[in-house]
Amino acid sequence: MGIVNVPDPVEAYNRRVKAEGWKGVCDRTLKFDNPELNTALAVWKQKAGDREMPARKDLDLRSLKTFIRNLLILECARQPDGSMRYLVRLFGTGLVETMGGEATGRYMDQIVHPARLSRWVAGYETLLAERKPLRLVSWFEMPHISYLKAESLMAPLSDDGKTVTGIFVLGTFSSPHAET
Repeated sequence: MGIVNVPDPVEAYNRRVKAEGWKGVCDRTLKFDNPELNTALAVWKQKAGDREMPARKDLDLRSLKTFIRNLLILECARQPDGSMRYLVRLFGTGLVETMGGEATGRYMDQIVHPARLSRWVAGYETLLAERKPLRLVSWFEMPHISYLKAESLMAPLSDDGKTVTGIFVLGTFSSPHAET
């Protein structure tokens, strides 16, 4: 079930989450529980200026410094058959620790188990269709981190100001068991 060419990609994503039995939700509210995500969104907006979205080259280390540990930057790589692959350009050290290994320079389909890949790609497809920042809340279902809840900012990047060529993802993690 594709998400890219539907009238409401966020609604389509949330329906798919429910139908597949995944744990998560995507929304446009950008009402983050974690203030770090608000800071990241402000940086993304500042870097975009009066453009629809910033370019990857606009993201300098000084502006990313406070949250780079949990930052993921992907390059959207269109394949000859029209499909999309997602190349990891930056995988913060906090993500390396949480996920159990480095991923920079590898495609997501090389690092995420095939049984779970569609969950990850569905979020990216939703962002490609929406073309605006989104809030994503998900629960990890991986052997070594199945106890983690993630709240993430996903935001598009564009080299030409029109086509989404990259994805900016800042994830924050918590244990749902610690929440009251």
